[in-house]
Amino acid sequence: MFRPTLDVLFYPDDAAFRALTKAIRASCRTYELFEVAHLILQKPERFVVVMKPLAGRDGQVRHVHVAQPDHLPFETEEDAVAHVFQNHLAKFCDAEEIEVEPPKGNFVGVSRCGFTGELLGPPNYHLYPQLLREHHARRLTRVPYDKFAARVELVKEPDQIAAWLEKMKKTTRYKLKEAIAGAPEFFETVDAARQFLLAHKKDAIVRSLETARYPGRMIEQFPQGDIRASVEAILEQQRRFPLDTANNLRGRLRRMKFNLYKKGAKGVSYVCAVKRSFRSPKTVLADHVQKLITFIEQHPLTPITKLPQDFLGLPPPPETPAPVPVPVAAAVMETPAVVTPAEAVAPEATPSVEAAGGESAPDAGAAVQSAAEVKPVETPAAEAAPAPVPVAAATHYTPEQQLQLRELLINLRWLVSEGYVTEYGDGKLYAPPVIEPPKPKEAVAGGAAPTSEGAEAAEIHAEEIEDTTDDLGEDEEAASQSDDVLLGGETLGQPLSVPPPPETPTTPNS
Repeated sequence: MFRPTLDVLFYPDDAAFRALTKAIRASCRTYELFEVAHLILQKPERFVVVMKPLAGRDGQVRHVHVAQPDHLPFETEEDAVAHVFQNHLAKFCDAEEIEVEPPKGNFVGVSRCGFTGELLGPPNYHLYPQLLREHHARRLTRVPYDKFAARVELVKEPDQIAAWLEKMKKTTRYKLKEAIAGAPEFFETVDAARQFLLAHKKDAIVRSLETARYPGRMIEQFPQGDIRASVEAILEQQRRFPLDTANNLRGRLRRMKFNLYKKGAKGVSYVCAVKRSFRSPKTVLADHVQKLITFIEQHPLTPITKLPQDFLGLPPPPETPAPVPVPVAAAVMETPAVVTPAEAVAPEATPSVEAAGGESAPDAGAAVQSAAEVKPVETPAAEAAPAPVPVAAATHYTPEQQLQLRELLINLRWLVSEGYVTEYGDGKLYAPPVIEPPKPKEAVAGGAAPTSEGAEAAEIHAEEIEDTTDDLGEDEEAASQSDDVLLGGETLGQPLSVPPPPETPTTPNS
């Protein structure tokens, strides 16, 4: 079983995260934190990778060795250097092919590479060891040198020796693109150019870092090896159970003033842009609003699509083909749009918008038409906050029924935007019961004891509590400041430009 050699964490990409949080603010919905983490991990362009090698058994700190021209990571410095000179030598040197006199001597045989079939040179040639090293570094960097050397074979055919001599009549010399003090005019071999550049310009070739950050889309470019295998293994694990990624998101969402809470002390964590409001006996609402919230309280987890029939008693819409379901997580990226009755569909059928990479960011200020209206209707309440998710087509309703449905949707949107009603990502609704304040404590022998009413109120409070899980997301900032690797010319982990939250509408009963 493969064991990762790196500590790998995943954080949201800035552009994707801005679009995601903008959509959450606009929808006023409440989503599971794991659901948001799954959405981030779905596509590589939505996240960045922060990797740190695990310490060896001797406790020695290990490093990620980054080839500077293309920023690819390697386990060893030698592998990174070999990669640079095999693939990016032209960035440092100009190659010039010239004709020279072939080697002279009594050559009884010539070595041939068992992997590539290329003629390397006679074992008694004075530059033979150098020719072997250059061929290995140029053509076989992923093959261990000992394995390469074991596959070298000696051929003694005269035509092979003649072919090698003909090959040696042309040689390549190298001249630095950028003048460096003490450099010769030309380097006769790649090995000579490599040694000089490593001695005088190593930072432009390779960097050794304790922590490195990469855009997720670069994972497929990583060379095969322990680094890529570790990142892919941990990514697959997080896609199954994104606990670490959710913890990283938690800290960042808090800093953006999102509200996180749990259903019970050990329940599921949720995130929403709306701060929840709890009713007390002194809370006064308009009659039509009070009736609606009472119905939702008595019928928890009622889908929005069922409200016209279950609450208003309206007839069900005519049968239509079942909509193609959309995963609940995709709803986070949905953008409300102007909807007509013929276009109004259930939440599960609302088309999703790709927000990864910031290609199509949702517009939080888009006005949404009620499903009860034939033409777009502009009202202060509808403009101040996003309208509710459209319900089933309403063209079969009478004008009076359409007005009832319109009033229902506006009242519901106000309750959700004020935090009195929770609208979950799947369109289900929940309203916490009225919280009775505890009565004054009565002095008793040995101290004061809470009343039964106070205990009941405490139990209601415990049903939904603020998520106070340790903020592990601070590792992201520490990682981004440790070495400032930045790869592909990007600067990740910078403070986000957060759009202001939508204005809160006035109560319908005002």
